[in-house]
Amino acid sequence: MSSELMIIGSQQFYIYDPQAKVFLDRNQIGQLSRKDTKSFNISSGQHTLYVELNILGIPRKSNTLEFSVSDDENFTVRYSGNQVTGELKLERLI
Repeated sequence: MSSELMIIGSQQFYIYDPQAKVFLDRNQIGQLSRKDTKSFNISSGQHTLYVELNILGIPRKSNTLEFSVSDDENFTVRYSGNQVTGELKLERLI
């Protein structure tokens, strides 16, 4: 059985909105922009999640979320970025 990971973009307005790479357990599973909402099927168990993005040639990495999911459980995260500092952030939504 599998579970669902949903990542919701912040919907903030940015002139420059590149695609961030999504990593689950250090493996790239997809890409998304800050305005996307995407779902991924994942296995149950313990996981780590982060995103990476190059902003004007400077590599940035978000915080790493550690979480555990059971069969058929959904895990929802919001992805946002600070246009001034370049900070990327993932936060769990309950």
